Amino acid sequence: MKFIISLVIFTTFIAVSGQSLSGSKWIYKVANSCFDTIKFNSNYKLEDYSCELNYTFKGSYSITGRIVTLIEKDDSHNEDGGKITFYKLKFKFEGDSLYPISNEEFSNGRWRKISKSLIENTVFYKVKNVK
Repeated sequence: MKFIISLVIFTTFIAVSGQSLSGSKWIYKVANSCFDTIKFNSNYKLEDYSCELNYTFKGSYSITGRIVTLIEKDDSHNEDGGKITFYKLKFKFEGDSLYPISNEEFSNGRWRKISKSLIENTVFYKVKNVK
């Protein structure tokens, strides 16, 4: 009986976490008329639009408790010979806000914190009524 109750609670938590992000859109105001946007799609895929670069990064996301982890592929820079870089961004998920926790780059076979960390004020807010 204990196992069934635990399984129901765990399944409900996973379902609620997944539903709360899938199909949602989040924005961060960089400047007037310039917004960075994260769009969480189904199957734990995402699109992260950078207003300053005018580029959409593709990636995936996972949820562990209240921590949302984004893994993004950066192939936006032609000047470095087409080098592809991967980034891991972690956010704390609280209601209609995503607060930055860490920013890492995949280098030499492992994740490393990068000196250009997320700015503490870079909070993404959920956009209401997204279709």
